[in-house]
Amino acid sequence: MSRHKSWSILTIGLLLVGGGTFFLMLCLYYWEQAIQEKKGDPLARIRQLAFYPSGQSENKVTSLESLLNFSPLHDESIRETVHEIQQLKTHLKEAQEQKNQLMEVLEHKKSEQQRLEEESKQAQTKVQQVAQDFSDYKLFSEEQLKQKQLQLASLQQMIEDQRTEMEKRQEQIFQLDTKVHDLSYEIKTLLYLHEEETAPVTSKATQLFKEDSFRAPSVVQPQETIVNQKVDEEAIVSTETPIHTATEAVNLLKKCINIAQKLTGANYYGNEVSRYRDFSSSHYAIDQRRLFDSLRSETSGMIVVYSQKENRLLFVNNQVKVLLGWNPDKFIADFSSILQEGLTDWKKALSTVAQATDSQVHLLAKTRNGQEMLLNCHLGIIPTGLFRHYIIGVLYPA
Repeated sequence: MSRHKSWSILTIGLLLVGGGTFFLMLCLYYWEQAIQEKKGDPLARIRQLAFYPSGQSENKVTSLESLLNFSPLHDESIRETVHEIQQLKTHLKEAQEQKNQLMEVLEHKKSEQQRLEEESKQAQTKVQQVAQDFSDYKLFSEEQLKQKQLQLASLQQMIEDQRTEMEKRQEQIFQLDTKVHDLSYEIKTLLYLHEEETAPVTSKATQLFKEDSFRAPSVVQPQETIVNQKVDEEAIVSTETPIHTATEAVNLLKKCINIAQKLTGANYYGNEVSRYRDFSSSHYAIDQRRLFDSLRSETSGMIVVYSQKENRLLFVNNQVKVLLGWNPDKFIADFSSILQEGLTDWKKALSTVAQATDSQVHLLAKTRNGQEMLLNCHLGIIPTGLFRHYIIGVLYPA
């Protein structure tokens, strides 16, 4: 049974023993009083025998056997009383022995309880020690986890830094490649311009040959084939004559629009390097130069290129010097003042060509000598390609 229940039973047993003993002594006292009232003095001797055990002084106590042998009272009631007293003494002795046994059991239970309390204290101490060890291990593990997370974060940051550095290196490589490409193109352009200055009359085949040399061809043609092609084209172009009719102007305009549509940008316009589009402004200027170089070779008519986005004239070929006497750069700079009254018609034609595919207008321009010349102008818009929405115009004398 449980500890609490065993202690309860032991306490109840001790109380019952104490109560029974008290009740027995009370019964003996009342029984003695009753005997004394009935038979007088002989009961006093019996009381002495009951409450004073043998072994005391001879003056106060005498044995029960001597009382029975020398007392004049030998009736059966006294014997029964003495017998009952002896039984009561025996019961009292047994009760005392039982009390002693219960006290021993109580002492044993107390010692066992004390031992269990000590074991409980030791167990609690061990539990606290284990809890403390677990708490320390938990803190140590959390600290290690934080360090691992910090190391992981630092490694990830290092990877990002390496990736950023690699992208910067790739960007620098790309910029260097682009600069090399631009410089080589400019060098070739300068060489071409130098040759153009030394040789005033340059054929269309020579210009095409120069443009082909600017680009990076996928297949290298034999030198003999290129030379033969150049000679054939020079023979064809040499027969070109200035345009005088609207049909010839329209054909030349279509040819110029086709040239503009076929020109494609360099690889920096592709999707694979979209992050480098911030550097495409200079590259776009190079592409514009390629377009202008292609149109400059047309000598049969005066060709202009107008940008609707920038709202200004971007290019005019060298025929402006033949027709009006102006330098191309001067003509572009003073375009509004050169047209004079024809500027209004020019703006109307621009608004018309923005809504339709082509437009035709008569412009009154001032020559370098101060004279006025009436020019027929056919305008067309580039529908697709790198130079989409650019307007190309072909002008010739009316």
